Amino acid sequence: MARRAIKSVADPFTPVMSEQEWDEKGWARESEPLTVSPQLGAMISIRLDPDSALLVQRAARLLGVTRTEFVQRASIEAAAEAVRQSEPE
Repeated sequence: MARRAIKSVADPFTPVMSEQEWDEKGWARESEPLTVSPQLGAMISIRLDPDSALLVQRAARLLGVTRTEFVQRASIEAAAEAVRQSEPE
C-alpha cells in the first residue's frame, strides 16, 4: 500500500510576503463577520420585600411580560431619566 506524502504546514506566524504565500497558507481573503451572543451582559441581583415582589409580579402580569422583563424595563427607564436630569442643558 502506497502512503501519501504529508505536506508540512508552514509556521503560521511567519510573515507573508506575497499573495501566493497567503494562498498557500489557506487564509481567507475576507474576514467573517463577528456575532455577539444576545445573552452577553451583566447579571444584577436584587432582593425585594414580599409586598414589593407581589407588586412587581402583579404589574408584570398586567403588562403581559415576565417579572424579569418588567424590572429590566423599569430600571433602564429610571436610569435613563436620572442621567438625562443630571446632564447640563
